[in-house]
Amino acid sequence: MTDRILDRQVPQNLEFEAGLVGGCLIDPTCLDKTSSTVEGRMFFDEALGVLYDDLQTLHLADKPIIDPRVLTAELKAIGHFEKIGGVASLYKLIADGPAHTAHCTHYAKEISRLAELRRQIEIGTELVRDAYDFDTSQPAELAARAQARLSSPEFDGDERARRIDDISRDVLESLERPAESLDGERIYSGVVGLDNQCGPWLPGELLILAARTSIGKTALAIQIALHNAQRGRPTLFVSLEMRESEITQRLLCALARVDSTTVRSGSAKPADLIELARAAKQLHELPLYIWAPRRGKVDVSRIAAMARRVQLEHGMGCLVVDYLQLIRPADFRNTARHEQVAQMTRDLKQVSGSLGVVVLCLCQLSRMADKDGVPMLHHLRESGAIEQDADHVLFIHREDRKAATGELIVAKHRFGRVCNVSVDWDAAGQRYDSQDQPEEIAEFSDWDDGGFV
Repeated sequence: MTDRILDRQVPQNLEFEAGLVGGCLIDPTCLDKTSSTVEGRMFFDEALGVLYDDLQTLHLADKPIIDPRVLTAELKAIGHFEKIGGVASLYKLIADGPAHTAHCTHYAKEISRLAELRRQIEIGTELVRDAYDFDTSQPAELAARAQARLSSPEFDGDERARRIDDISRDVLESLERPAESLDGERIYSGVVGLDNQCGPWLPGELLILAARTSIGKTALAIQIALHNAQRGRPTLFVSLEMRESEITQRLLCALARVDSTTVRSGSAKPADLIELARAAKQLHELPLYIWAPRRGKVDVSRIAAMARRVQLEHGMGCLVVDYLQLIRPADFRNTARHEQVAQMTRDLKQVSGSLGVVVLCLCQLSRMADKDGVPMLHHLRESGAIEQDADHVLFIHREDRKAATGELIVAKHRFGRVCNVSVDWDAAGQRYDSQDQPEEIAEFSDWDDGGFV
């Protein structure tokens, strides 16, 4: 990497790097405090980075590194003494060290932060360079590769292992918090029976909502998005099949309880139009955002980029993607379809974790679901990895497309029990409502009593 990119100084702070190493030379406990935050490869000054790693190695071996004579001998034995600048550099660091011991933790965090910024600059520079090779480069592949590297930081920062008693204390404190203080983190379906039986979905979870065509997947997804927006949970609805106007029309009809068929045919009555106008006023202040890409299929990296933008500008609790099989795989030329789908579900799971949101992704079932009757996990179309990566799998089942009743089948619940929820289907209002209290089902024999895999 050059010292200057785009005529600007590369992020670095040589004074902090020298201060950290000097402080560690005077007080080796600084090495214990900073080892989980910084490592030698994060240093802009390579010699200081080598010396920091050597100090960590010698400290772990209980070598008395505060003795310059011992340290010199050990560095010579390692073969790094001349590389770090010899006697003059070492003694200067020791002389300056006392002024820096109290600030070592701060220095380490800044060195880590600046190293990550340099890495991001490097990724961006590679993207620019590869994009100029326009004869062979594919935009989607370049974006996916860059996004994958950005989403998986090379440096772990201040990550560390924690004692179980510290973790358990945090867990107990969270359990003692009032329910209303946790409510902002929870995403609910709005179908009372389902929420009562299975509880809420939490940030970082991937939910797959699957059904055969024309059973009401999009309708239920819209219902869930609307419910959470009404509760003040910013929600992004990504539609890869319908236009923004179509999604909005269905939202208005669902909220107004107006028959969407009459609205679509242009035969809505004046009373219906009044109700739709009232519904539009209710939608006016809701934190609900719709993105229907105009140009072809999009891959997960573009969906993630739009989600990040919405989250930065408005905050976000829930991301809805309609639907999985319409997402464009990042590598659509060289891999089998089931591998492409597996990669997309893994990417969506990563998006839920990196953004700290619930991702609700709709999915088509295979035609075998029609033949077998009740949908099962093996009916998930094109990849068994969908079941593996999802935290929850929810099926919609109705005996036929005209049936007014049906079931929501929780076929997988990573943190609880599977169950059936009886529902009524309001075809006019395009929504599901729960009936009586749901009953637990026992068809999924590969689950234990707690529902854990």
